[in-house]
Amino acid sequence: MKIRNGFVSNSSSSSFCILGVYFDNAKSVFEALSIEAKIEAEPSCSCDIDRESLRSDGCKFCPKCGSLLFAEPDEWDFRERLDSELSKLDIGYLSSENWLFVGCDIGSENGSNVEPTIEKMQKTHTRLKELFGDDSDIRIYSGTHNY
Repeated sequence: MKIRNGFVSNSSSSSFCILGVYFDNAKSVFEALSIEAKIEAEPSCSCDIDRESLRSDGCKFCPKCGSLLFAEPDEWDFRERLDSELSKLDIGYLSSENWLFVGCDIGSENGSNVEPTIEKMQKTHTRLKELFGDDSDIRIYSGTHNY
């Protein structure tokens, strides 16, 4: 049973414990893994125009509605692609709006048998070293994530 002391709000939160490597953003994970992070820009509006001709002429805005011709990919586009790339490499990641860890969640295991968790940590540690090198900053991180 968890007992909270001090102020408790009605916002939803959960605790986490992660064995992994911290990154500021998804694009930096691609760079660390030497994976090309190119994501095609999507049309910003639904106007029926020849976007490629306008772009090749140096135009950045839609002549009909004034919005950008293409929306540049943002952090969430990179994180969506990151999910599929890391699953190919047999490693996971956990993230919130403010942080991103490549590794595994070790705080969700229940019960008194810790052997599966220790084995999972050893396997993850080995895999992280293979992916990011022996000098990578692999740590155990813990905290609270608000939803």
